[in-house]
Amino acid sequence: MNAPDFEEERRPTAEAKALLKMTGGPDHASFPSAITAPGGGGKFASDGRVLPFPGNTFLCHIDQQSQFYAALCAVQDALRKLPQADHFTFLPKPSFHMTIFCGVSGSPLGSDGWPKGFAQGATLDQITDAFKERLKQSGLKSGVSVLPDHLYLPTSVSMRAATDEDEAKLRATRQALEDLTGLCRGDVTSYVFHVSMAYVVKWLSQSAALDLMQDCKSLFGKHLADCDPIHFSQVEFCTFENMHRFEKVRLF
Repeated sequence: MNAPDFEEERRPTAEAKALLKMTGGPDHASFPSAITAPGGGGKFASDGRVLPFPGNTFLCHIDQQSQFYAALCAVQDALRKLPQADHFTFLPKPSFHMTIFCGVSGSPLGSDGWPKGFAQGATLDQITDAFKERLKQSGLKSGVSVLPDHLYLPTSVSMRAATDEDEAKLRATRQALEDLTGLCRGDVTSYVFHVSMAYVVKWLSQSAALDLMQDCKSLFGKHLADCDPIHFSQVEFCTFENMHRFEKVRLF
């Protein structure tokens, strides 16, 4: 076994996954999964332009007056100045949020999963209205605290629950939303909560990705490691036309 293979085996799983997401691995496709030509069903074009990708989702926007939002902005600003920045498309800062559960979305609609009980011809508005009515009767409660956990990718900050009680609340809410929507994601216990800041639009070389990973670790230590717990008092049910803006429909 040669040295690079040995080092790869020793690399922690989260770091190995981050490296794969930036390089695509040895047999990668032409572009990352969210990147296509216009009309190809992706979220962004290879030049970073945002594409139509409508849907609905359950999320918590980051308070723009908070310490955490200021830290995220500082990290994104620093990432934009790095030599590898042209491999990413960066999201508008006001769009920063932590997703609790993905609803139905895609171009065409439902390309990432179709909710049980809806005809294949149902429109986004029809599904959104149905989810909104179900929320009125669900009795779902929110109120949870989280902390930044790590930054191995310039695309997103991985988050963790602030306490065991918060962890239980997050998982229970995700399970309840899976039941409410009829969208079985199969990852209630394994889903990694995160705050997205960018998308990869073209693959990096192994060496460039490793250098970037080290920069990300340094930026996490400088801006995010000492953040106070971030409290989300409400979860927002939102709709969107693309990945740049999420419109609130209902709070719970």
